[in-house]
Amino acid sequence: MGCAETTNTRILAEVKSGKPTISQVRAFCRVMDKNDAIGVFITIEPVSAGMRQEAADMGTFLHNNETFPRLQFWQIDDAYFQAPSSLRNLIRLPKQWLEPMRKMERRFTDTQVNFNLRGNVD
Repeated sequence: MGCAETTNTRILAEVKSGKPTISQVRAFCRVMDKNDAIGVFITIEPVSAGMRQEAADMGTFLHNNETFPRLQFWQIDDAYFQAPSSLRNLIRLPKQWLEPMRKMERRFTDTQVNFNLRGNVD
């Protein structure tokens, strides 16, 4: 991939909630190639060494004379919600692409919600 400009660079993201597989990463790589894009594969579970090799095989892109991996992985954990700026250490993209960073508000509480059903239940 050539020199990436902020005005025309496409960044794709894929999110997997279960255990990621190498076939999912390879399919994402094909979509990245088709769209001449940079990719961030977001998971909750860790990725394998084979998946990391697929990322290495995707190569790099150049922006302002800096080289960045074209495919990167981001494993979401609680540390991110406490300090969103930690993403800068996990994802290697031009700094201005990751601005602004602000603390994310949690949308879920530890409170269980009870639902009462009214009427006939068979």
